[in-house]
Parts: sequence; C-alpha cells; structure tokens
Amino acid sequence: MTTNTETPPKASLYFGKEAVKNTIRKNMRTLCFTLGILFLIPAMPTQAGGINAEEQRLINEASGRFTYEGKTYKAKDSYLELLKEKLSEEDMDLTADEVDQYLTTMYASVQTGLEQGLLEEVTSGEPRKETEAPGIAAGSNQAGNHTQKTADTETPTELEERKSTVSEKAEASVQKTETFSRKQTEAESETVRESESKKKAASEDKTFSETESATVKEEKKASLKGKDPVGKTKETKSSDSREMKNIFLPVLLILLAAAAVFFTVIMLRKRKKQKEFGKLAAETEEITDLHCHILPGVDDGSRDMDMTLKMLDMAYTQGVRRIIATPHYHMGYVQNEPEKLLKVLKEVQEKIKKKYPDLELLPGNEIFYSDGVVDLLKEGKILPLGGENSRYVLLEFSPHDTYSRIQEAVTKLMRAGYRPVIAHVERYQCLHKQKARLEEFQEQGVLFQVNYNSIKKNKWLFQQGFVDLLSTDCHNEEERAPKIQENLKDLNTCCDRTQIERILRETPDLIWNSGKEKER
Repeated sequence: MTTNTETPPKASLYFGKEAVKNTIRKNMRTLCFTLGILFLIPAMPTQAGGINAEEQRLINEASGRFTYEGKTYKAKDSYLELLKEKLSEEDMDLTADEVDQYLTTMYASVQTGLEQGLLEEVTSGEPRKETEAPGIAAGSNQAGNHTQKTADTETPTELEERKSTVSEKAEASVQKTETFSRKQTEAESETVRESESKKKAASEDKTFSETESATVKEEKKASLKGKDPVGKTKETKSSDSREMKNIFLPVLLILLAAAAVFFTVIMLRKRKKQKEFGKLAAETEEITDLHCHILPGVDDGSRDMDMTLKMLDMAYTQGVRRIIATPHYHMGYVQNEPEKLLKVLKEVQEKIKKKYPDLELLPGNEIFYSDGVVDLLKEGKILPLGGENSRYVLLEFSPHDTYSRIQEAVTKLMRAGYRPVIAHVERYQCLHKQKARLEEFQEQGVLFQVNYNSIKKNKWLFQQGFVDLLSTDCHNEEERAPKIQENLKDLNTCCDRTQIERILRETPDLIWNSGKEKER
C-alpha cells in the first residue's frame, strides 16, 4: 500500500503584483490623456470677434471722401470708430456680397447722412488721401439705379429683414468712395435728383434714419455703461481677455497638481491595503469554513461521495484547512439523527486523510428555527457548531420572517445557554440596513455570518461592523461551489486589517475550539 507524498497545493489569497501594475497602467493612461487635452486648450486659436478682409474693405471705403452738390465730405471719426467696434463683435462676419450691398446702400444715403450730422465737410486746407481712387459719387445714376432696382425686386418682408439687418450691424452701410471731378459729380447729381421720385427719396431717408437711430442707441448704451463709444470698449475687452488668460494658466496648473496629488494618494492607499491583505493571508494559513453542505446524501447539498471529494479539492486549493459540515435540520422536512451524520462524516474523513492529512472536519447543523428546536438541542438530537460540546448554534430563518420572530428565537436560545450565529444575515428583509436592530442583536451576543459570494453586494454590513464570519454555504461543485479567493478581493475594499483578521481568524478560532474543549 503506497502513501501519497504529494505536497498539497497551498492557497494564494494575495492578488498578485501583475493586477496592481495593470491598475496603475490603466489609470496613468487616463491621467496623461487628460493632461494633454488641458494643456492644448490655451494654445487653441480664437477666431470669433475679429475683422475679416471684406469687413476691412468696408472700413477702408468708409474712411474716404464723398462729394455732394459741389462740396467734399468725410465720415466723422467717432462714426468710423463705432463702425470698427461693431464689425469686431463676435456675431459679425460679413461676406463679399453683403459688403457690396451695404456699400451701394450707403452711396444713395449721403444726403441723409449730412442731415443727420454723420458727415463733416472737408476744408480746402486738409490733404487728400493718396489711396483714394475713383468711385461712385453720391446721388449718381449708378447708385440711383441700384436703389430703384432693390426697391422694385424685393418683397416687403425681404425689405424689412434687410432694414433690420442694417440696424443690427450698426454702421455697416457706410462706404468710402473715390470722387470724380467736381464738375462731373455736379452734373451727375443734378441728373439723379431730377429723375428720382419722391417715393425713392422717402425710402432712403427712412433707411438712413433707422441707421442713425441704431447709432444713437448704441452710443447711449455705451454712455450708461461708462464706456467711450469711440473705441475704449474694444480696448477694455482686449485687456479683460489678456487678464483672463494670465489667470487661467496658473489656476489650471494648480488644479492639475492637486489632481495628481489626489490620484497618487489614492493609489498609494490601495497598494498599502493590498500589501496588508497579502501579509494577512500569508499569516492566516488556515481558513475555517463554518457553514457548508459537504456531507453526501444527507440534504440538498452533495449528492454522493464523488461530488464531496471534488468539493473538498476545490476548498483545499483555496486555503481551507478546517470545515464544520452543517447539513440542514428543518422539522418536518430534513431531520437526520446525529448518529447518522457522525457516521457519514467519519467515512469522508477516511477518504481524505491520505490526500489531505492536515484537513480537519467537525459536525454541526444549520437549524431552521421553529418551536421545539431548543428542546431538541438540549436532548442532543440537533448538533451545535462543532459538535455536542459547543454552545454556538447556526440558525436559519425564512427571508420574510419578522423581526419579532428572530428576536424570539435569539431570546430563547440565549436563555438556554446557547450563542446564536445567524446564517447568511444578508438575506433577511427585516434586518436589511436596519442598524438599530443589528446593534441590538450584537449587544445580546449574537454573531452574524455572511456568504463569500455576497460580499460585493453587501459592503454596508462590513463597513458598519456587522459581519463576524464568512462561510461558503456550498452545496455542489458548480453554481454553488466553494468560491473563496475570487470573493476575498472584495473584502479588502470594505474592511481594514483588524476587521479582516477578526472575520477570517479570531471568531472562527473561538467557535472551532469551543467544539473541541472536552476532547482535550
């Protein structure tokens, strides 16, 4: 007869360095991407609010001279500054066609401009601009024909929309024009005045009057705001923009530095917790499973010895070295005599003692509470956790049982000298996040057991300190298999080292040794 000398595999409860490295790499990629985007923001060019080439052409033309009835005029400086300010606004972006249209409208409105005081006469002593080129004189046939064509072809709605656009653009209808000779201009002006109808003159007056009205409104608004309508508003905006940029970059750098520090602290804390948990796992060479259905053929757990051996293989490779087998005891449904359970337990021990010589098994029951179970415990017909010598009792209830029902069971068992351990406490609706009720049970000495596969969904219980034990509650080797390692990593996210040590070692040791006291 040969002895199996194969060294049993040991459990590894530590997550591994590779998992930590992958987490750091993932988070560092995110941080670098965020930093890159934020540093590119100040370098992005701003396009809105400038003067394009066509708008500059309009300004250049409006800066020229106009000839009317033998005299030469030019636009006032204040009017030109207001025009430049208006064209610099963000919502102004004129096209070539729009500029041409506004120039033509301006040509036909020189007379009204004089009447409104927007133009001033050029004295003989003022030098002429060298850049002046021949243009369309005020009141010429070309201007009159264009105005007449516009009035004839546009519908009333279109005309009103165009007038509204002129008013909103403020002084975009002003244009520079190069003058013809004095004599030629007078002749053309006389011809136009004779051919223009009263209706056309009234339309022109109205157009320029609306433009002037918009100008006056803009000047009043600027005055009320304490701004100079001639050009100080634009300078103030530029100054504010520079100040914002000077403030933005330092603030951005400070925020990025704070984010980097916060991220670093979080990562260091995670790594510290990982190391602490790995150290604790190495120190805790023995994991005790105090609630499992591993005995074959006695309840809804393992159906035969083969399944039991497979379940034991899975448990052992995950670090389990002590097991209390707890088949169901439910009056009227499952009622195994202690003698039968002890016999089956001994058969399992004989099967595994050669393969796993350091794996220990003790008997027990998961007791569904009902009237009479306290008497059965006293008579030795139901097994406490760890055998008849133990005073710890694993209690199960219906998920819908009332708080008073559970309180009744706890009171009766405590009076009989037993200490209740409530199985899978996370299942009972009357205790779900009921802090006061759970604290009341704790003060009475009740212990709470949670299943390994329920850690992630019930972190609140751990964070509040209401978990004393973890068990597999395994029933088979498939969907209800003993799964420990894959769930232990969630424990590290909701418990500190002291809690983990109490849950995995101190309380299990207390119960295990209680069942073996009289054997010593």
